[in-house]
Amino acid sequence: MTKRNKLGTGFVIHKKVKHLIMNFQSKSPRTCWLRIRRKFFNYGIINAHTPTEDKSDIEKDAFYDGLRNFYDACAKHDVKLIIGDLNAQIGKEAYIPS
Repeated sequence: MTKRNKLGTGFVIHKKVKHLIMNFQSKSPRTCWLRIRRKFFNYGIINAHTPTEDKSDIEKDAFYDGLRNFYDACAKHDVKLIIGDLNAQIGKEAYIPS
C-alpha cells in the first residue's frame, strides 16, 4: 500500500474562545479563513499553504488569485493576517510580494 500525502489547512480553537468565532470558510485544501470577534475590531485570519516552485504556473496563479480573493473578501476594518506554510521553494532568489 502506498502512502499518499494530502494537503490541508485549518485552525485549532480552544473552547474558551469558541464563542468569538464569527465565520469560517475553506475554499480549497490550500486556503481557509477564520473571522474572530473582538471588542474594538475583528480579525480576519487566512491560513495558506503555498505551492512550491515545482508546481505548474497555472496552479500557482490559481492559488495566488484565490488568496487575493480571500484577502479582499475580509471586511475593510478588520485586522487581516496571513499565516501558514509560505516557505515556497524558490531557489536562491528571495521573493517578497508587494
